[in-house]
Amino acid sequence: MQGFKDLGHEVIGFDDREFNINELVEATKDADLFLFHKGGVLENSSEDAQENIRMYQMTVDRLKSILMKIPKTCIKAFWYVDKIYDNRQFFIETILPLVDFALLTDGTYIRRHKYINLFSLKQGTVENRVGKYKKIYDCDIAYVGSVYGMRQQFVQKLNNEYGNRFRVYTNVRDDDFNDLCASAKIIVSPHYPLDDFYWGDRIYRVLSSKGFMLHPKLHGLQEEEGLISGKHYVGYNNYYDLMEKINMFLDPENEDIRERIAQEGHDYAIKNLNYKVKCQKILDLVQISKFA
Repeated sequence: MQGFKDLGHEVIGFDDREFNINELVEATKDADLFLFHKGGVLENSSEDAQENIRMYQMTVDRLKSILMKIPKTCIKAFWYVDKIYDNRQFFIETILPLVDFALLTDGTYIRRHKYINLFSLKQGTVENRVGKYKKIYDCDIAYVGSVYGMRQQFVQKLNNEYGNRFRVYTNVRDDDFNDLCASAKIIVSPHYPLDDFYWGDRIYRVLSSKGFMLHPKLHGLQEEEGLISGKHYVGYNNYYDLMEKINMFLDPENEDIRERIAQEGHDYAIKNLNYKVKCQKILDLVQISKFA
C-alpha cells in the first residue's frame, strides 16, 4: 500500500483473511482500483484434505460474488505473488475472466498461457535501513528462509561441506534481517522452487539491505528487472558452481569485490525495484484498462 501512498493516492486497506464484504463493496464505489492478492481464498486451512477442498471452493465462490458487486467504474485486478500450480491454476482460470487485468510473479505460467489480460510483475522492496554488524549473525554463509522439499537437500549439502561456517535462519525479520545482511559474508538462495521466470522476494530483500547474494542465475532477472550477475549479485548455475563461487568470494583477496557488488546491488534495488516503481506500473495498466 505504501507505494501507492508515495505516489500521492489515498488507499483503503482490508485484511485479505478477514474483512466485511459490505464495507469492502461500499469502499469501491468511489475507488478507481480494487486490487487484491488472494481475495480471502483459503489454501490448506485444515489438515483434512477434503475440508481444504471444500473451503477453497467456498471462498472462491465468495470472491466471485464480491467481484460481481464491484461497480464497473472501479477497475478490478489481482496481484498473485506465488508459484502457480494445482488449485492456484484453478484460481487463475476462475477469477481472471472477472477482473480487468491480473499480475503474477510467475512469469513462466504467463508464457505458457496466452491470456491477454495477464501480466508479469515481480515483487519489490522498501528502502531498508542498512544493518549494523552483530556478532550473533557473523558467519561465512547464511541461508535465510523456510526449509522444505528440495531445500532440505540444499541445506544439508551446504552443512556437510562447510559445517559451522554455514548457518540457517528461519525466522529473522525487519531490523534483525538488516543486521544479518550486514554481518554474514555471503547469503545464498536455493534453486527450488525457482525457474527462469519465477522467483520470490528474497533477492530484493537482501539487495535492499546491502547483503552480498549468491542466487540462481535466472534469465528473467536481467530481462525483467535489469539485475546483472557480477554487478548487482552473483549468479550460479548448479550446486558445484555455487560451491566454487562461495569459495572464491570467501577469499580475503575478493573482499573488496564482494563489498562493491553488495553496494551496487543495494543502490540499484532501492532506485529501480522499490514498490513505488512497481505500483506505478500497476497504475499504468489501470489507465490502459479504462480506455480498453
